[in-house]
Amino acid sequence: MEIVDAQTLNSTDRQAFFMHYCGSDRMVVTSGDFKLSQLYGYAAQENGRILGLITYEIYDDYLEIISLDCATQNKGIGTALVNGIVHSAKQLNKSEIKVITTNDNINAVRFYQKRGFRFSKIIPNAVAQARVLKPTIPEVAENGIPIMDEIVFSKSVTDTIS
Repeated sequence: MEIVDAQTLNSTDRQAFFMHYCGSDRMVVTSGDFKLSQLYGYAAQENGRILGLITYEIYDDYLEIISLDCATQNKGIGTALVNGIVHSAKQLNKSEIKVITTNDNINAVRFYQKRGFRFSKIIPNAVAQARVLKPTIPEVAENGIPIMDEIVFSKSVTDTIS
């Protein structure tokens, strides 16, 4: 597996990956309305096949992870991609990395906490506001949990990720 700059990949392949794993090339959260295939990011690939993609936005003091999706779980792909973001944050002299997920996304909550991210904010009813811009966001997740709130995690870039 190799980690590469996502912009080096064919844009059609990036868009197809997002459509398959995210259901859309668009992400709407309280920090913005993003076209995933146009963001900065990294891809994990093997033999020309995309195994995972992470995207991020650059702000004054921090980087924000906008999306992270992998073709398979528990293989180290997500951790390798997050480590790419940590490297970028250090190169850009950013002190922090943030990520927003929704209250139903138990896998993301577990993933980010295991990598040292801390709860920093809960935004009640944020998803209702996102649905105004993107009505296709479901009311209830596949796990049966109503999708209502956003959870903001943050991590200092001086912390290591394993």
